[in-house]
Amino acid sequence: MVGLPGMLGSRFLFQTMIVYGASWCGACHEAMAYMKKKGIPFVEKDIEKDPGAEREMRSKLAHAGMNTGSIPILDVRGTPVIRLWHVAHLANKRLSPTAAAFREFVLEHGREMLRQGS
Repeated sequence: MVGLPGMLGSRFLFQTMIVYGASWCGACHEAMAYMKKKGIPFVEKDIEKDPGAEREMRSKLAHAGMNTGSIPILDVRGTPVIRLWHVAHLANKRLSPTAAAFREFVLEHGREMLRQGS
């Protein structure tokens, strides 16, 4: 695991994200570098080297009613997030540090990553 540990009992508990990707995936490396920089805890799972990780990712996507052939897939609190990113939250709800950092990442880098086709 990479990043800062959560503070038990805090409502701002850092949630560990799972990054499903592959060694050749530029967008995967960019997302992980950003999370490292921001101190967001994550676990990297290479779906090409670990068939169990690929099955796990596909199972989560199916459970969420999603289907995609692209990576990275980011699992945030048990909800897979695909490259077609949408940033939305209730106006009266404060984002966790992980969600806020992810929102910032998508707003700063998402368009360029999609343009690159990574």
